[in-house]
Amino acid sequence: MIRRNPRAAALLPMALVIVVRLLGPEDLDSNDQAKQALYVLDICESGRWILPREQGNLPATKPPLYAWLASLASLAGGGPSELACRLVSAAAALGIAALVFSLAAGRWDERTGVGAAWAFASFHTTTKLSTHIRPDMVLTLLTTLSLLALSRLELGKPKAMRALFWLAASFSILAKGPPGPLVVGAALLGLAFLPRWRATIRGLLLSPWIFLLLLPALWFALALAEGGEQYWKGTVLRETVERALASGAREGKGQHPGTLLVHFLVRDAPWSWIALAAATAALFRRDAQAPPSQASLPAFWLLGGLLVFSLFRGQREDYLLPLLPAASVLAAAPWFSRWGRPPDAAGRRPRAAIFFSVAALVLAGAVGYTLYLSPEARSGRGDDLDRFAERVNGERRPEDSVSFYGPLGNGVRFLTRLNKPSSTLEEVGRLPRPATGGRNLLICDADGEAELAMKAPERFVPLLRHPHGRGNPELVLLAEDRRGAGERRSR
Repeated sequence: MIRRNPRAAALLPMALVIVVRLLGPEDLDSNDQAKQALYVLDICESGRWILPREQGNLPATKPPLYAWLASLASLAGGGPSELACRLVSAAAALGIAALVFSLAAGRWDERTGVGAAWAFASFHTTTKLSTHIRPDMVLTLLTTLSLLALSRLELGKPKAMRALFWLAASFSILAKGPPGPLVVGAALLGLAFLPRWRATIRGLLLSPWIFLLLLPALWFALALAEGGEQYWKGTVLRETVERALASGAREGKGQHPGTLLVHFLVRDAPWSWIALAAATAALFRRDAQAPPSQASLPAFWLLGGLLVFSLFRGQREDYLLPLLPAASVLAAAPWFSRWGRPPDAAGRRPRAAIFFSVAALVLAGAVGYTLYLSPEARSGRGDDLDRFAERVNGERRPEDSVSFYGPLGNGVRFLTRLNKPSSTLEEVGRLPRPATGGRNLLICDADGEAELAMKAPERFVPLLRHPHGRGNPELVLLAEDRRGAGERRSR
């Protein structure tokens, strides 16, 4: 299959991972996924495309490209859904695997491209985020496009590559803000020390396509005008600056420098070890008579990104994802190409069978972890949340008024299509009488129900209770008991 259709062989493992992730257990409330889903709900219901809101009032903490794409997928599918939101990341993951194949095939050969795509699909970070409702996969797709454009510029194929580089870099800002420019900028800074790269970098910086960076600048100006002080302090300062520096409201919540490197070496083994060894070898290559190392570009991409992200206190595992396409190429190339040397007389590449065996084992482990050992699989919380939302949506009538009480996750809000905050006890006490025939319904957990029973005795009666995964309070749907309201007031 590799010889007949190498691109299909390259995409097969990533497609398998995506199918397993979509069919396997998933918790919408993990890793802020429901927050992004609420942005999609807000766009579709309220039309706030520039600055979507969480719970109806909190400005988005990430730029809106992912929410835009998921909203378009939702509109095409008849409305916001968890699947439509996940398909954006799934499509991006498949696109990245195709780009990794093209990158490695262009610098070595197609067999190396197939190996690199297999390595990318079997990274722990890749499998974990492949269907998450988060902007990381879209960000990585865009930064990998910039990496591919740089590769083709180096190989003397400049047609439209400067435009592609700046277009992808510009949209990477709209995907997740600073991480995209940091990855690209760190790589360019490192490559600038190589004489053969200086003319290429100079041509990029003097290209008129650099003005594409005005697109995210325009969006930011519009978002700032719409969100005002709340957006500036809540998102720009707290979610970006203070998170990165572990300062202000996030004082003491940061990681030690180098923590990200430890995550990379431990969680993304064995490819992380091979990639780092290959990158280091390419970086310190001393043979002046040898042709330029094919590994130098992915080496600077990987090492530059690791260095930059490891310096910030707000390090998170998802920051590794934009570095993994380069790491995949570095991890695969030594197994197939002998670093550019041709195959032997029999046409064999070194150790290819070993590589594919290891990749298959790692993929099998990733699939097994997803289905049986992941926190989502062990807790059952995601499945319970889905069933609770189905029961609530089946119970409520069009004339009912539904509110939240207590610290509920955003997953409940998205699945019940109620993008609103939880009410305080005072607000619960002032619930208006709904339309004729309607009821005041309240969604809370068991702890919230106990608190209401103590502070507003006999006011609400339970309509249904539902488990919320191992170790979590069960979820409850309450109805206001209007029949005894007069009796309670007379007391």
